[in-house]
Amino acid sequence: GAQSGPANVAVAVADADFTLAKEVVETGKYGNNYDGAVSPTGVVQARFDALPGQNVLTFKGYDIDFDDEVSVRLNGQVVEVLESGVNNGLASYEIVFEDGATRPEDNILEFVQNTNTTWRWGVTDIKLDHRIPLTIAETDATEQGNNFNGTTALDGQVAYTFEGLDVDARLSL
Repeated sequence: GAQSGPANVAVAVADADFTLAKEVVETGKYGNNYDGAVSPTGVVQARFDALPGQNVLTFKGYDIDFDDEVSVRLNGQVVEVLESGVNNGLASYEIVFEDGATRPEDNILEFVQNTNTTWRWGVTDIKLDHRIPLTIAETDATEQGNNFNGTTALDGQVAYTFEGLDVDARLSL
């Protein structure tokens, strides 16, 4: 016999609470009972497109009292269970998503209250950045600085130049 029914079925996808823009701090306050924020489900959701290299998420967690209270999921998978922070205050967190953990587009990031959805908790100052690993073929073993083993850098700066990179580079010592 003949079959009938809808030819196209739309699947509703919940809107994210916010979208992370490349290297821009999202200063909104999200969570529950945190400066007016309300999240009765205990989930705060963001969407973002991945950046090249390792994607790095930094944020501040508000009133995270226990080590297992809040977890972070990326595309449905738990990537971090946050350590306790500051009671009724803010603590800084950083999560590095290894290469391949993110999709090029439309990643779903969730902050999940695991203990009690009615508790006060939150996140703010959320930023997505990236790191591109730099391989140095030759190590510079010279000593640099001011008054360090006879070196002089009166302006307080030591400069290095990297050749062959098509992106900005940052040197951390």
